[in-house]
Amino acid sequence: MKNGKNKTPLERLRGFLAGRRQKTVLLDELQRFCGGMEYEVFHQAVRELETAEVLQGIKAAGQDFGGLSRKYKIFAGRLFSAGTEQIQREIQQDAMSGLLDFSWYYRQSIDCWQQERPWLKKLSTYLRRRQARPALASVQQRSYEIFGDEKFLLEQGHGQRQEKQILFDAQLKEITDSLQENQQALEACQVAQARQHSDALQTKADAARQDWSQAEEARQRAAARLQNLLLARMKGELQQAGQRAEQQRKALRELEQNPETQELQAALEENAGRLHDVEIWKRFTVIEAKRIKKFLQLPEHPGLDGLEQALQYRFYANINRDEILREGEALIYRSVDCRVQRARERKGMEFHPCKSVGVVEYGGFARTIDDRIRCECLSCYPERSDDTCCCSWRFWQEEAK
Repeated sequence: MKNGKNKTPLERLRGFLAGRRQKTVLLDELQRFCGGMEYEVFHQAVRELETAEVLQGIKAAGQDFGGLSRKYKIFAGRLFSAGTEQIQREIQQDAMSGLLDFSWYYRQSIDCWQQERPWLKKLSTYLRRRQARPALASVQQRSYEIFGDEKFLLEQGHGQRQEKQILFDAQLKEITDSLQENQQALEACQVAQARQHSDALQTKADAARQDWSQAEEARQRAAARLQNLLLARMKGELQQAGQRAEQQRKALRELEQNPETQELQAALEENAGRLHDVEIWKRFTVIEAKRIKKFLQLPEHPGLDGLEQALQYRFYANINRDEILREGEALIYRSVDCRVQRARERKGMEFHPCKSVGVVEYGGFARTIDDRIRCECLSCYPERSDDTCCCSWRFWQEEAK
């Protein structure tokens, strides 16, 4: 195994990433692993791993002051060459210690790895459960403690690497000392960074308070100016509105006193009454026709004969004098003497303009008796063409298509 102090920063980071089981790594974890390494050297090593596409920054995690991502995605397959993926997979399966550097095996044949894997598992188990600073022991004692064989570190042929025969106590002591130094350096760095960050935050807070105070003063001044402007504008608008209202009241009084306006108002009121009259008769004539049809027990389509019979039972048939004539395929209904119109005539008044109501009244009555029957006005005030009657209506039946 290569001495940790003789490795380049890039090799150290590659070894750390190769033994990592997670697919992501925090920048703080990489810094803690590198211990007291200068930031510029650490920064360059991480940038080289980014260039080699071993590490890919996660944008959502943000960046540190040097532009490095605070979190990376690891592409372990790009760390080393052939056999790497299998070795990394078995490292994860065996949950080997992160203190071991497996980079040497990535450059050897897979047989070398398979041959030494059992011993590496035992060494990893020892490193995970050992104390921070294990007591000194002889090579035989440490060999037995780790491998269960007191001669393992003294024998040739295990992995064919002379490095295995060096004293494990020295190497483990070196690892422990390095970890302690790294921890102390990291703590000192974190304290310095925290103090620097606190000072920066305090400076920003002071600047923010000053900016807020200035902004609040400006806001108050602007609010006062705006209030004065609004009051002046509202006062002017109120005066103008009062003048316009007075002008409108004056114009309205003049308009009300105008004879043409009074005549138009009377016409509008009369027209409104006529519209209400139409709506009332539109409903009443249907109700009246349904009741008469039911009383006479007429079929669904009784034709003009049924209509002739139903017309004689209308309400007005009992108070007015009328007559029903047949002209070919048509039925003529004539109101010979209408009480309403004759009363107006006796008083010297103009006939009531009832044609608009009659169209709705007689047309709706006929359609309710038989939906095939249609109606047209022959004579009805104000379009009166027959002086022998008050109004006259023609009914005919449309054949189904």
